[in-house]
Amino acid sequence: MTTRTRGLKRLVMPSHAEFIDQIVQLAHLLGWSIALFRKARTKHGWVTPVGADGKGWLDLVLERERLIFAEVKVPPDKATPEQLEWCERHVAAGQEWYIWTWSERWLDQITEILRRREPDRPAEEKRDAQAGASGIRGLSRQISNERAACDA
Repeated sequence: MTTRTRGLKRLVMPSHAEFIDQIVQLAHLLGWSIALFRKARTKHGWVTPVGADGKGWLDLVLERERLIFAEVKVPPDKATPEQLEWCERHVAAGQEWYIWTWSERWLDQITEILRRREPDRPAEEKRDAQAGASGIRGLSRQISNERAACDA
């Protein structure tokens, strides 16, 4: 979605649902299968229908030659503590996860991730994996940073 300002195009921030729809369209174009968990309006407000331990489950699960878990955010929204707990669980299980926040560069950033055939791994995780270590420390630090931002 764009608007024109004196001949210049300016991106307009989409709603959460619009941003998810854009990501789903992109992922389908790149050959991904997707599970999407949307909120539903009830008499008690907006909730995501989920059972068991599902509180905070991430918005998208994408599958091709690898599995990606993604939480989608439109500023000023931030990840909840429950969402960050799921991210920690995914890291502990060796899974790839992202918090995709809308910005003017979102298309390039997410396209780069979805085009790869191998998971994105921080440099220190690659080094740890080559040395036979678990490789979770870098992502755990990233989750800690997200938690600090969430608490702020």
